[in-house]
Amino acid sequence: MFLGLGILNNMSWIELSLVVPSEIVEPISYLFGKCANGLSIERFGIQKFKMRTYLNSGDTQNRAEIEVGVKLIGIVKPIGRLEMRELKDVDWQDEWKKHITLLKVGKSLVVRPPWISYDAREGDIIIEIDPGLAFGTGHHPTTMMCLERLEELVFNGMNVLDLGVGSGILTVAAAKLGADTILAIDTDPIAIRVASEAIRINNVASKVTLDKRDISSEELLDANLDLAVANISAKVIQSYSKSLFKCLKNGGKLVASGFLDEQEGEVKDSLIKAGFLVENRCIIEDWVTLTLVK
Repeated sequence: MFLGLGILNNMSWIELSLVVPSEIVEPISYLFGKCANGLSIERFGIQKFKMRTYLNSGDTQNRAEIEVGVKLIGIVKPIGRLEMRELKDVDWQDEWKKHITLLKVGKSLVVRPPWISYDAREGDIIIEIDPGLAFGTGHHPTTMMCLERLEELVFNGMNVLDLGVGSGILTVAAAKLGADTILAIDTDPIAIRVASEAIRINNVASKVTLDKRDISSEELLDANLDLAVANISAKVIQSYSKSLFKCLKNGGKLVASGFLDEQEGEVKDSLIKAGFLVENRCIIEDWVTLTLVK
């Protein structure tokens, strides 16, 4: 959801913006979504994006939290300087929405913000995601690769697990690609709330079980699923490699992503030790997505 903008046109607002490499889009999205009002993302050269959000000029607490968060993220990966620009008497909805564009992924997937009209072509699969919901807009390399893999792997009637549901973008994609049931889980209550809204606006609730739980639960281990997608982190995938193996039927597949190429070896070793065979490897920039089979 995009919160707060347009409430009082005579209020003083600050536009916060910075340029980041593609792999930093998701953490900045989370930071802006948590502390400020909405999010816009636009391409800014090769493998970079300009990100904007808006904040009431009197909100010093959230402004300070954003400044600290940006500095901490910048320690991990060099990013642009956080720019601040005061704006008054602006039509806020137009101010930030003009920066949002459609995102086309793979052969048929189209990620669309709710306010952009789009005349779907034959074969298009529309995924409606509000950029203000943050964490899972489709722009991060791992999300793009997972969407591409889902487009290739999901078939009608399939039972799917989305581990670490985030914004719900992968769950919605699996449902619209033909999956019969999707078990979408996360331990973060904010992610559950955000994904619930995405599932609702995309009219796929009848296919989805959304739950705040741990993958190691016995109920999940007996799920006998066709496909699991885990776009999380190297540490989480390693921790749950055995559980991911157990929850899939023989021949079932796992799409594992969210880690860098320097972490690939330890992630792959953990999954192979659990019993998986590597079937496919994709890489964009330094980010890796593995497809494995049980």
